[in-house]
Amino acid sequence: MLEHDAAPRAFDYRNILYSLAFLLSAFAGVLFFSETTSPLYHDWGYDSAMFQTIGKYWAEGYLPYVDLFDHKGPIIFLINAAGYALAGRTGVFIIQALFLALGEYFAWRMLSSRFSRVFSAAAALVLPFVLAANWQEGNTTEEYILPLLFASYSLMLDWCAGLDGRQYTHPPRAAFIYGLCFAFALLTRVTNALGVCVGVAFISVVLIIKGEWRCLGLNAAAFLGGAALLTLPFCIYFAAHGALYDMWYGTLLFNFDYSAYSGTAAPAGLKALLVLMRRYLTGWCLIAAAAWGLAFRKRGRLSCAFWLLIALVNTLFMYTLNDYAHYGITLLPLLYAALFAAAPAIERYFRMAGLGRALLICCCAAVLCSSALKVYKEKTEVLPPQAYEMYGDDYRALTGLIPEDGRGSFVAFDCPRRLYLDTGLRPAFRFFTLQQWMSVNSPAFAERIHREFAESDVEWVMTFNLYTTPLVTSDIIEARYELVAQSENGIYRLYRLAD
Repeated sequence: MLEHDAAPRAFDYRNILYSLAFLLSAFAGVLFFSETTSPLYHDWGYDSAMFQTIGKYWAEGYLPYVDLFDHKGPIIFLINAAGYALAGRTGVFIIQALFLALGEYFAWRMLSSRFSRVFSAAAALVLPFVLAANWQEGNTTEEYILPLLFASYSLMLDWCAGLDGRQYTHPPRAAFIYGLCFAFALLTRVTNALGVCVGVAFISVVLIIKGEWRCLGLNAAAFLGGAALLTLPFCIYFAAHGALYDMWYGTLLFNFDYSAYSGTAAPAGLKALLVLMRRYLTGWCLIAAAAWGLAFRKRGRLSCAFWLLIALVNTLFMYTLNDYAHYGITLLPLLYAALFAAAPAIERYFRMAGLGRALLICCCAAVLCSSALKVYKEKTEVLPPQAYEMYGDDYRALTGLIPEDGRGSFVAFDCPRRLYLDTGLRPAFRFFTLQQWMSVNSPAFAERIHREFAESDVEWVMTFNLYTTPLVTSDIIEARYELVAQSENGIYRLYRLAD
């Protein structure tokens, strides 16, 4: 089953069948698991709701960061804008599935240079299911970078294959793909490409040690060329609209403050450790495989060190972040790298194919069981509702009071992120959601929200009043707005600008 069957270079109709299978698998996976975009569900989600709101209005001519703000790079908003221009929420679903199918394709290409195409295709087809272990709501930045991560790691595996023969030179075309991957992360969420950046640094050090200065220069130029190819169009677009600083503030500068105040997922206790081990299991699989090879292989230790460093840095970094499962999506290609690199090494070391394959099967079974457990719990377990969910759509009775001529001058403070998509109200203030959260994570940003809201003269304001900490704009609302109505429980309140 695992015997080498080199990937075909000439046309082969079976490639079309594999591609169709990847499309079907991807559409089925997104349909079943992406609760914020799939036609099977009616949820807007959290981050996905923000991305869809900004994308929806970008497609209608409004400008991200200037008219609507969030602290992510512009690519995620562009994807959602393209989806809404295509077919609304369903358009985002279609684009999601296409990206996932492309990820499956590159996973297949990664494996098929070592294993049979049938086995490689089978491993690629289960990607949506493995993805489910970290798939919180769908339509997140980590999903869309998967194709470039798979392509980058596949090229790094090619480079590693030559290390045993002391072939240290690195092809610039591969560095160009790394540059694209880095730029994609930079323009969505920069840490998504951490593993690729570690690999690039390792390759650069090797080239320096071996004195491959010409090769290093060509690769640096290619990397920068790939990064520029993706980055420059966005810079030109926002600069033409006088918003280049706004783009980089939302993409990078705000996140410097956020990282200083953000929490950590570092486990406290054995149970928490096991939960996070399961969540980031794909990274730990490569750590174990590379460490084993480094300890017991006589050849290829440099390659094992390469993958061990990538896996360690990438996986352990997850424990320094907030406890969001979807961050672990970027570790999925590491499982496929482990399949490619570790299993044959174990087989050669023991000269016993059975043992290597048994370990490989155990590794895959652990990951698949982890995903199965996550899917089962997701579909059957009733969890205590979060604060917003406790009050459902109580805001609808209040938003219905806003007259037609006032629906274009509205903002909700600290309300559910789905409110705008759910009601069709367009936010008239660029800091349209998560104002309190952003203020806590960036005191300087709190001052900006307060100042700009004081100057905005938005006519209608809704607040969510469950927390004891006053809103960053409470003093302005109390001084300049009059209460029009509130929900039965008093949680949602609707205000109008006083004459």
